[in-house]
Amino acid sequence: MSAARRPIIVDCDAGVDDLLALTLALNSHEVELVAVTTVEGNVTVEQADRNVLGLLSLLGHDEIPVASGNSQVNRSAEIAKDAAMVHGSTGTGTAVLPTPNRNVQSISALDLIERAVQNCPGGTVTLVCTAPMTNVASLIETRPDVASRLKQIVTMGGAFGLTEVGVGNITKWAEFNVYVDPPSAATVYRSGLPVYAIGLDVTNNPDLQVDRARLESYRSSTSPGGRLAYQLLKDVVTRLGSFGLHDFDALATTVSPQSFHYRLGNATVDTSTGSERGRTTFSALEEGGSATRKERAIQVADSVDSSELMKLFDSRIIGT
Repeated sequence: MSAARRPIIVDCDAGVDDLLALTLALNSHEVELVAVTTVEGNVTVEQADRNVLGLLSLLGHDEIPVASGNSQVNRSAEIAKDAAMVHGSTGTGTAVLPTPNRNVQSISALDLIERAVQNCPGGTVTLVCTAPMTNVASLIETRPDVASRLKQIVTMGGAFGLTEVGVGNITKWAEFNVYVDPPSAATVYRSGLPVYAIGLDVTNNPDLQVDRARLESYRSSTSPGGRLAYQLLKDVVTRLGSFGLHDFDALATTVSPQSFHYRLGNATVDTSTGSERGRTTFSALEEGGSATRKERAIQVADSVDSSELMKLFDSRIIGT
């Protein structure tokens, strides 16, 4: 590992924007992708494995280890249908990735995270979760010594109402990743670890969308990333008119941290099975707050430099 590059692990469910996030990581000199783990969310774990291995093969990075994580006990037909409408049946839109020429690691996702953390200096690894937080919560609960060696945890999840676009995308209240597994999100948010939540409050920003006009500009791209982005985004943008780069934004925190602004406070999750399942609420940490609140405070993004992030997308993904 190069001393100048920050080591990152990506835990993903390998849908359209997860694959764009991985592409950003692979094309960025600021970070080194040391491992990828998968979890069920947009697609099953098995499909996520195929998607990640195929992407790494396409972009010439078969050296990066990949391990399977958790399935979802409560992944309903409703959740699967919602994900397929956005990401396609395989999670890759119209993109056809190479058939993997290798298998995932024989060890579990948590084993791979532990190995990657042990192989890096303590306090240097950032774990970026662009999926339901099932694996991350399991790491915190079963391997707290490993979790405590992380520099930070970045999650794409939640809709905290900090901006006018901070509303749910699977229900009125809930963001998809949190809705799939609310208890795990709650565990991560109250862990006391350095957690940075990149929620719909910023990723739903209209200036961070790929619309039909921008998509059309990618059609003639000759770079591998540009061709891939067009194929990944074609269906969903054509159908919906635009698509937010949610997971790309979360990964961008490791590449362009100066593009994000946060508020420090406490986040809670509705873990019920009722109509507000997965709803996330935020309470800013006030001066003189209790020790427990301070211990469990997280950073929640409330604004971004959208111009810089879209420049990053065009330069690192599209190659323009």
